[in-house]
Amino acid sequence: NQMRGVFAVRDAALQRLNARARKLVAHLPKVVFSHVGRRHNRLADALAQEAVESEERSVTGRFFE
Repeated sequence: NQMRGVFAVRDAALQRLNARARKLVAHLPKVVFSHVGRRHNRLADALAQEAVESEERSVTGRFFE
C-alpha cells in the first residue's frame, strides 16, 4: 500500500527508498502490487518484528550506556 501511495512512508530513510523504487517501477510496462496479510506471510511478519525489537534494544541501549 505504501508503493501504491495509499499509506504514507514515515521513516526518512524509507521515504528515499520508496521514492527510488517508485521511479524504477515507472519505467516498467506493468507492475502489480498486492497486499499480503500478516497471517498469510508469517516469515515476513517475524522478520519485521525482529527488526523492530532490535531497533528498540538499540535505542534503549543508547540511553543507558
